[in-house]
Amino acid sequence: MKKCQNKDGIDLMECTWKMLLNQYIDFVAQEKVSGTYPSLNGSTSVYEKLLAKAEDIFREEQNQAGKFISNSINIHTTSNSLETLRTEKTGKKKNLEEKIDIGLANSPRKVDTLDKKSRAYLTTSFYSVSLFTMSFFIYKQLKE
Repeated sequence: MKKCQNKDGIDLMECTWKMLLNQYIDFVAQEKVSGTYPSLNGSTSVYEKLLAKAEDIFREEQNQAGKFISNSINIHTTSNSLETLRTEKTGKKKNLEEKIDIGLANSPRKVDTLDKKSRAYLTTSFYSVSLFTMSFFIYKQLKE
């Protein structure tokens, strides 16, 4: 048991199992050499301890598996609810932006509702034209 002092949970059970198994093998070997196999105080008692420890290990593994499954279900439901909230917030944000755009278009200055989109198109076209121009001049430079 001294080797298993720093361990906990399933590792402690596994370490205890290995120690009991080694003890059982030693007892059986000694009893078979001395002709007293099976002995109630030796190998049989250790064998019963091995069975009890195996049941404990299986029970703990099932408990851990159940916790893992319930945690994964909780994570899945939480992520689904977060996704639902995200889509609701996105929809509300778009509705508000549309209402603001409509409000701006109805103002006395008659602001263009496509103003935001036209800015994106202008910047995209500017960068694409500049890339093509730069690549053309680099090509010309390399050609010479």
